[in-house]
Amino acid sequence: MKVIILFITVSFINLAWADSEIETIQLNHRLAVEVLPEIQAFLPEQATARAFNDFIVLKAEPSIIKEIKQLINKLDTPLQRLRISVVMTDERLSDRQTSQIEADILIDNTGPSANVSIQRWSTKNSHNKEQHYQAQGLAGKPILINLSQDIPQQEQYLVLRPDGDLAVQTNTSYLNINSGFQAVARILPNHQATVDIHPVFSHLPSRKGSIDRSQIITSISGPVGTWIELGQIDNEKNIEKQGATSYHSHRQLTQTIYIKVESLN
Repeated sequence: MKVIILFITVSFINLAWADSEIETIQLNHRLAVEVLPEIQAFLPEQATARAFNDFIVLKAEPSIIKEIKQLINKLDTPLQRLRISVVMTDERLSDRQTSQIEADILIDNTGPSANVSIQRWSTKNSHNKEQHYQAQGLAGKPILINLSQDIPQQEQYLVLRPDGDLAVQTNTSYLNINSGFQAVARILPNHQATVDIHPVFSHLPSRKGSIDRSQIITSISGPVGTWIELGQIDNEKNIEKQGATSYHSHRQLTQTIYIKVESLN
């Protein structure tokens, strides 16, 4: 009896395996190695899938192949291109006043027409200094925002002249400190942008020639195309020298960092 049951079971498995087909599915927008893990979770035990370049080779029953092809069609979508803008400003963007000029130009006879859109930004503080940065990349992929700073380094040398006198020679070199962060941005169906920030901030310590780095991870979200506050930077003590007297003053300058995500598709 056991032999008969075993024979029936093996025959059923062989019959099911005989119904399997091999299908080669080409991807148009994504790599096969990226899509493969997402479809393997839906494969039955007897089905197999392999990734080769931009192809997925699937061995399964026709009904399973049909379902997996439908799933791949939903996954194999064009990657979204994004532009990330970063601004560092002394003022909060809510304090800004904007004026926008729009004009339509139409020239008869020659035929050309144009649309002109000008947006002017103004701040209440004329001493406000802003730094703007932009980078482009793909949604879900790290986009590097590189913020660089040149630190002047002065060195003095004693030079022995041919007449025997000593002269002081001063050379100024600039030490470049690259700092910034990586932004992994995504745009959700509800037109909200989420950004995972992987920053690497650099600063020059008291020990000359070395750079300390610290890494932080944070996440922010907000509407697409609007400025989202990332954080604030406070400085610093100022020293003014007049003659032999040094005047120390401490004023709090707060720079706010904003980030904006826009779709380029």
